[in-house]
Amino acid sequence: MVLLGWGALPAGAASPGEAGKLVSCRLVENDGAGAAEYPVKMYAITYNTPDTDQQMVVASGLVIIPDPSVKKYSLVSFQHGTMVHKQEAPSYPETCDYVPVLKLFAGKQYVVAMPDFIGMGHSTVRHPYMHADTGASACLDMLRATKDLCAQLGVQLNAKLFLTGYSQGGAVTMALQRLLERDYAAEFPVTASAPGGGPYDQVQVWRYGLAHPNKIWTPVAAYMLVAYNRIYGLYPDLGEMFNQPYAGLVDGLFDGAHNLDEITQALPETVQQMLRPEFIEKFNRGGNSAYLAWMVNSTNNWRPRAPVRLYHARGDEAVPFEVAVQTGALMRSLGANVRLIDVGNFEHVQAFFEALPKIKKWFDSFKR
Repeated sequence: MVLLGWGALPAGAASPGEAGKLVSCRLVENDGAGAAEYPVKMYAITYNTPDTDQQMVVASGLVIIPDPSVKKYSLVSFQHGTMVHKQEAPSYPETCDYVPVLKLFAGKQYVVAMPDFIGMGHSTVRHPYMHADTGASACLDMLRATKDLCAQLGVQLNAKLFLTGYSQGGAVTMALQRLLERDYAAEFPVTASAPGGGPYDQVQVWRYGLAHPNKIWTPVAAYMLVAYNRIYGLYPDLGEMFNQPYAGLVDGLFDGAHNLDEITQALPETVQQMLRPEFIEKFNRGGNSAYLAWMVNSTNNWRPRAPVRLYHARGDEAVPFEVAVQTGALMRSLGANVRLIDVGNFEHVQAFFEALPKIKKWFDSFKR
């Protein structure tokens, strides 16, 4: 059976309210060349998942499958880093920077699930950036939809599930593993997890961004504040957080139709220039609701059951290496099997390309 177009699936299609069931799918590429050692097929899919208000919405993602299917495959869930434009997401493989390198996993005999996250890709709602619970649940439902797709295509999966992701996706990977091990261990037992470059302790990253101003952290802080204000209703007026003219324009910048260059050019160099001094002062002493949102959505203070390796570069200018050091130490103090892997003196973006082959080599060791 070959599934083409965005029409409803002929079997197993979702009805309203069924989280994780396929709504539609489209074969977007049948690739026998490039980085993959073996041919792969890529399917852009949509599926149901709950939003921050527990209302069902349609999310999207990309599934990469070895072609032809000749055995049982392990499943990898890959969570992407920060994106601001909807068409940067995996379900737009021609414009997603992560897709070419993630073909490596499928080409090396893995099925790869790449969720877009709510609000990205073909999703029509706003992206709840860095919201841990819906990041995790959207990935859980992507795994369910991926299993449904594989069943319909006759692709067999074994019992091994590997989790990985980078930057924002590193934190989402942590949240996903926590959700799976806490509530869905029977449905999705985790074999191993490899978060990379993640802001697991958001307050620690905030303080680093204030002390080391740069053009990376400013749009990220704005993105988080806009998203959390929508989710939690922190302030009725963005002017209570943002200086003018940014208070009047920042919400519109993160509508999924602007690229990072446009957003960066519209914002100042530093967080201190962008935000009201009294807001920063209250945040720093834990005196406002934004601080609580940062704390609630941190993913460092829990005990993983499956083995975890944290991949981080000591030269990371966006998320300091110390975040991974302290996260690993905290989790080990709780009894977890966590190891920190220093991928080298690389900046944030380059570190991903250094980490990914190491992550795959570690995952391969579980297949023996």
